[in-house]
Amino acid sequence: MSDTKMTDVQVEEARSKGLNGEKLTIEDVANAKDATDNEHKLTARQGLKAYKKAIFWSVVFSMCIVMDGYDIGFTGTLFAQPAFQKEFGTPYKDGYEISAAWQSGMKASLKIGHIIGVFLDGWFSEVIGRKKVSLITLASLAGLIFWQFYSTSLISFLFARMVAGIPLGVFQAAANTYAAEICPVVLRAYLTTYVCLCWVMGQFICAGVTYQLSSRSDPWGWRIIIAVQWAWIPPLFGLLCFAPDSPWWLVRKGRYEDAKKAIRRLTDGSINEENQVAMMKRTTEIEIETRTGSSYLACFKGTNLRRTEIACVVWGIQAGIGNPLQSYTTYFFKQAGLSTSDAFKFNIGNNATSFVGTMLAWPLLFYFGRRTVFMGGLSVMTVLYFAIATVYPIVGESGSTRLRGKTVALARNFYSLISIVSGVLVPYMLSPTAWNWSAKAGFFFGGIACLCLVWVYFRLPEMKGRTYEELDILFERRISARKFKSEHVDAYSDYNQLVGEKAAARAE
Repeated sequence: MSDTKMTDVQVEEARSKGLNGEKLTIEDVANAKDATDNEHKLTARQGLKAYKKAIFWSVVFSMCIVMDGYDIGFTGTLFAQPAFQKEFGTPYKDGYEISAAWQSGMKASLKIGHIIGVFLDGWFSEVIGRKKVSLITLASLAGLIFWQFYSTSLISFLFARMVAGIPLGVFQAAANTYAAEICPVVLRAYLTTYVCLCWVMGQFICAGVTYQLSSRSDPWGWRIIIAVQWAWIPPLFGLLCFAPDSPWWLVRKGRYEDAKKAIRRLTDGSINEENQVAMMKRTTEIEIETRTGSSYLACFKGTNLRRTEIACVVWGIQAGIGNPLQSYTTYFFKQAGLSTSDAFKFNIGNNATSFVGTMLAWPLLFYFGRRTVFMGGLSVMTVLYFAIATVYPIVGESGSTRLRGKTVALARNFYSLISIVSGVLVPYMLSPTAWNWSAKAGFFFGGIACLCLVWVYFRLPEMKGRTYEELDILFERRISARKFKSEHVDAYSDYNQLVGEKAAARAE
């Protein structure tokens, strides 16, 4: 038991109906408090030791995002690939060019697929679990790659990209949610930020592959780029077959014994699974008492609306301040006058910078918190990539446990919608046959970044070091973003007050 004991009166007052009609016993509530106290006492070193298995499985799940990062990377790069331009483009000066309209259509079609996939994950993952959904998705993606590989027209390639975007959209939502649910508070920022690193790794691999093939002018110059995706599927599928389901999901399904088994598989045995399950039941109970429903509609009701806003805008900022412009790096440099070879080299360097920036975000997140790093990164976006890395722990933490999957899905789809708009505009900004803004496009996104910075200051709270119980209470109490960090929360006494207020409101 923890050093901080609950009185019998506190325990009795904290009792309420749990999941599946069960009642939390005095022992359940005491165990939940014990688990919460131990979460706060756990250091990063202790967490790395106790949760090394959870880290491994989170890394495996997140590796699916490498495929998505690779896929997103080659979407923009293909427009600068001589072999692809020759097969699908139209003559322009001494070579070939894919029109701005087709470039916009390609980017938009992929994002439409992402939106569909993310929504599907929000539903099906809550029904059958993220493990089964990910396995089904990997199997379907293997077949869809064939369609892209054998496309002989732009219209066929466009629809192939859209349909392939559906399973990739599933990965986008599943990886971040799984990482947020299987790790303790002290490791949450690292494992959710690792999801960002996987996107960067995928784009980095893509940059290397496309550079090696940039001198080929035959159809294999672009088909090999697509075929590389098959290499990821067999090892990932084999590993995911043995992955444990999220204990949070198992608790929400009332499968408490399975949840305990999952916790044993995710830890080194030093973590009390009884206490952990009690804490998960208790957190779910708080959310049942303070809000109704677990559907997409519930994300827009009461205090959930604020949480959904935070997740959506934080992820949307990533697209709104020019992330789509980054996916056109190779094409951008070619339009700036660099040779094809040099443009692809610069693309590799750009992705290497993103890789380093994401890793630098880890110690900064630990010492300064999410809000401070996000604001600082956004302020100096032209130099650093810290803001991009902090998106993922914020999105993973902002939703309630019952709505986390759907909140992440809505946030990712908001990102995709902003990306569609940006993706339509960027080709026109860069194309010499359209607006031909070239480097001046940076002024457009710089102005948007300033507006986003104002929103971050007034609306983004600091969630570092908070358990999901505590976050539920802080949001229910409508604490302002700037006071979130300093506000004291006793998850056990404050919860009783909240339930009393809700009961009084219902009585009126």
